[in-house]
Amino acid sequence: VQDKELDNLRKNLRRLETDYETALQKIKELEKAYQSSNERVSLIETKSDSNRDRAKRLDEENISLKRRITELDISHKMSEEKGQELQSQLQRAQEQILNLESAPPMEPSIQVELESFVESAGDGFEAELLKRDLEDLKEKNVQLEKQLRQANDAKAQLQAQVDDRDKKLKENDESILDLQRRIQELTIRLQ
Repeated sequence: VQDKELDNLRKNLRRLETDYETALQKIKELEKAYQSSNERVSLIETKSDSNRDRAKRLDEENISLKRRITELDISHKMSEEKGQELQSQLQRAQEQILNLESAPPMEPSIQVELESFVESAGDGFEAELLKRDLEDLKEKNVQLEKQLRQANDAKAQLQAQVDDRDKKLKENDESILDLQRRIQELTIRLQ
């Protein structure tokens, strides 16, 4: 009877040892699953933080781009006003040039005739008046030619400024369109 009980006790001991080994194995598996679960939670939290940071960066970039568009709009308006002012100055310069060009220039042949007429007048009071008139006309002619040259130079400078302004306005328009496209892309990415 004792042998039988001893056998039963041994069987029970082996079964308990097996159950114990199985329990240890399950504990190890559960610990691995727990570790893996913790790693996944950490990864998700990191991704969430990363997405939050990325969204914040995109939002800040969006705000910066909107600010840049506002600055470009202001610059564009100022350039347009300056362009209108330059166009007005150019128009005045062109009118001045037309006026100067329409003033009859003193032809060299007329000038020679006047000089010979004044010389033939002699030395009297009338001749002195004619000489003075001739000198005044020569001086006026020189002044008109000088004004015409200056007006032409001013016109060329104003035209160059107008062309430069037009180029800058076009570049500003292109920059604004690019920035607006970028803002749309960022807005879509943030959604």
